[in-house]
Amino acid sequence: MKRAWLPILLCSAVACGESDRSDDDGLLTERDAGVERDAGEEAARDGGVDEARDGGPERDAGPSTMGPIEAPFDTWTWVDVPDSRCMNDTPTGFGVNIHEDATELVIFLMGGNACFNDGTCFITANTDGYGQNKFSRDSALTASVFDRMAANNYFADWSYVYVPYCSGDVFSGTSGQTQVGSSSYYFNGYNNLTLFLERIVPTFPNLTRVLLTGVSAGGFGAMLNFEHVQNAFGDAIEVVLIDDSGPPMSDAFIAPCLQEHWMNTWGMDDGPLSTCPDCIDMDGSFIEGYLDHIKTSYPTRRFGLISSNADETIRGFYGFGVNDCANINGFPGTYSPMRFQMGLEDFRDNLVGDVDNFKLYMPTSTRHVWMSSPLWQVTHFGVVLQDWMVGAIEDQPTWDNVPTP
Repeated sequence: MKRAWLPILLCSAVACGESDRSDDDGLLTERDAGVERDAGEEAARDGGVDEARDGGPERDAGPSTMGPIEAPFDTWTWVDVPDSRCMNDTPTGFGVNIHEDATELVIFLMGGNACFNDGTCFITANTDGYGQNKFSRDSALTASVFDRMAANNYFADWSYVYVPYCSGDVFSGTSGQTQVGSSSYYFNGYNNLTLFLERIVPTFPNLTRVLLTGVSAGGFGAMLNFEHVQNAFGDAIEVVLIDDSGPPMSDAFIAPCLQEHWMNTWGMDDGPLSTCPDCIDMDGSFIEGYLDHIKTSYPTRRFGLISSNADETIRGFYGFGVNDCANINGFPGTYSPMRFQMGLEDFRDNLVGDVDNFKLYMPTSTRHVWMSSPLWQVTHFGVVLQDWMVGAIEDQPTWDNVPTP
């Protein structure tokens, strides 16, 4: 079948692509860093579905699956999490890059589309799983936020956690094995993040601040998991949210039927919505309720959204809700740039406009994902993107919407 609409949903290279870097480029596994592993883990890593599910080696949930991570400073180290699951029911993990004596941490969630019908699942990133081999050549690790050598990088002295995307559910799933169209997938993104946090939190005991961020599906995931991450670290550690290109909007701009379809497919009510059952409306929509919940429950935290005013990729994503989701299992309807900008302005002025802790950075563009560029080189309406992010992180009184209404 010709899939002429698929390119509009494809994300940028940093959102779901890989580079050609070799596997011996200095990236380590946790075992290399001095933590012992059961030999069976090596055989299952990055294996196919049959190996991991049918007769594959058993994984020993021994010392390597609990407690703080041991890793050399300023080096990317892969951490296997045996009980986590990708869409194809294989285990995955995450990467850490620990900076000595750092008291601040970036948690970065990767993107790569979302799986909720045959077409979208076909182009979702890492349907074949994600492990050490993919991590060793993942081009996202070259993103400017991770560049310790860049003199202009505000985050150069922070520690980093990189969470890859292989769950297909914008990090919100708990439903496990689920039939989507003609295929079966495993949606465990929220459960995976829970397991990851069990290792991440004790690894960084001296933190004062966490930046939770992500791009595309990872932007949605960061927004939906803000409370999850804040609760894991506790109230004493401040979590700041920056969502790049995962824009929430009201029911008038993201059809309730589409929201309900996502929630039911991925099991979101047992995931990010589990602490806020009142967030779910009678029609199955949840975005308005969730935004109201976090903005009022965390009035001293800051929440930033970066989104082009006419993001072509996300317009295709939201197009499946057109005409009351008439084509939710087929081709997306047309979602105009004008309507998309109206949705962002409604988010800014109405959904979160009554508080000072939510702000929008809205470049005039169709581009999808902005953190792939050096943050200090992106300027819109006279405001440098990194400066705007720093305004949120440091709670500067001048931090504002860009452009201002």
